[in-house]
Amino acid sequence: MHKLLALVTVAILASSVIAADGGINEATDLNDTDFESMEYSNVVYEEQEFTISLTLKNESTNISQINWITQVCINSGV
Repeated sequence: MHKLLALVTVAILASSVIAADGGINEATDLNDTDFESMEYSNVVYEEQEFTISLTLKNESTNISQINWITQVCINSGV
């Protein structure tokens, strides 16, 4: 009975650890764009400001609009 209880406890703890793994940050492909580089923090926190810096390949490039598409992942283990 103790072995079964220990096995169940380990299984429960292991499942919560597996579910706690974070997502993978993916960088945007800047090929075929007017951007040379993009810098940002790998970790941001809810309800706090963060900075994204974009460097243009050519200073004479005129960018009048940037469309920003985001995906928010909630790691709730579900």
